[in-house]
Amino acid sequence: MLKIGEFARKNKVTVRALHHYEEIGLLEPAETDRFTGYRHYDDSQERDLKIINMLKSLGFSLSEIADLMKLSMEKGSLILRLNEKYTQARIDLDRAQFKSMGIENLMMVIQGLPDGKKVNLKEINDMVVFNGKMAIDHGKAFDWGFEEILQTALKSGKNITTMVLDIDKFKSLNDNYGRKIGDAILDAIFREVVNLLPGGEGIIRGYKSNLERVGGDEFIIRVDLEKNKSLELAQKICRGIREMDFSYLGIKEPVTVTVGVAYIDTNPKNAEEFTHLAESAMYLAKHNGRDRVEVFTGDIKEKLNTKPI
Repeated sequence: MLKIGEFARKNKVTVRALHHYEEIGLLEPAETDRFTGYRHYDDSQERDLKIINMLKSLGFSLSEIADLMKLSMEKGSLILRLNEKYTQARIDLDRAQFKSMGIENLMMVIQGLPDGKKVNLKEINDMVVFNGKMAIDHGKAFDWGFEEILQTALKSGKNITTMVLDIDKFKSLNDNYGRKIGDAILDAIFREVVNLLPGGEGIIRGYKSNLERVGGDEFIIRVDLEKNKSLELAQKICRGIREMDFSYLGIKEPVTVTVGVAYIDTNPKNAEEFTHLAESAMYLAKHNGRDRVEVFTGDIKEKLNTKPI
């Protein structure tokens, strides 16, 4: 038997921590002298302490650890509890990786500015640049100057394609798995699309592509590409998301998206109409079965067999 101080030193834990573990019923002394109040621990409790430290390192709170160590659980129930932590750890890791990529590329943007120029981060706004790709995750309409870009492209004959991407049956996913999982799906799809977009210099504020999340589950993509390349990209995005593995979130069914595409040669009057044309094509793709790409054409209203969109 070891006194509390000896046990603490041997296991590299503070006496105060052991007192706290005792208070919450997590690790009680093997013996307590009823006259002096001295606490003693035996060798078997070293194993318990190692398990406590392991679970702490995996993100479990002390109250959660106390529950886990008090109860005898069915294997399936224990795996379910552990899977909840696994899911959260994956979500946190994915978000941390995405943030680190954004910070790294923001540093690259700033390093590319002329020497001696004072940097005003307000000018960067809430856009984050990922290797020549503008990505804006704000969940609402945001005027970052695309109207001017579109009008310049129309006059000069430059190619710009607008795509509207919508996650299929997202409300059902949100309802069935909960909002936290729904948010994780949105984050993962946002990252996947950013990774698939072309990078480099282009006419979209100097970049080749732009991605915005403008609604709960709707994304607008604009790319400076030829028509055939734009269609290939839309199909690649659709396929890439279909092949994503969401099993770590507990999702068994495939997660898919539907994409509508509109080319600049449809001669949209303005940016809003350009987006509206791509959205119409997206509705047609939904009408035709989801998990697919459709391109806007003049007879789309007849294809939908509905009132004008």
